[in-house]
Amino acid sequence: MTTRRRRYARSAGVRLHLVALDYLEELAEKDDCDRSFCMNRIVREHAERNVRPLPPATHPPAAQPAPAYEDR
Repeated sequence: MTTRRRRYARSAGVRLHLVALDYLEELAEKDDCDRSFCMNRIVREHAERNVRPLPPATHPPAAQPAPAYEDR
């Protein structure tokens, strides 16, 4: 029996231009996957082309320090 690794994901509401949404719909239908998968794949490919490959989605996200706020 294989164990499935947990995927770390978060919902992020985005507004897309209609032509971009139509493209994602076509791509998702052609590749038989959902739009989220297509968007994640496009972002990963873009990151790799720009020498910033992303870690696998099954790795927990790196802890980020709390933002510094200035007292005024």
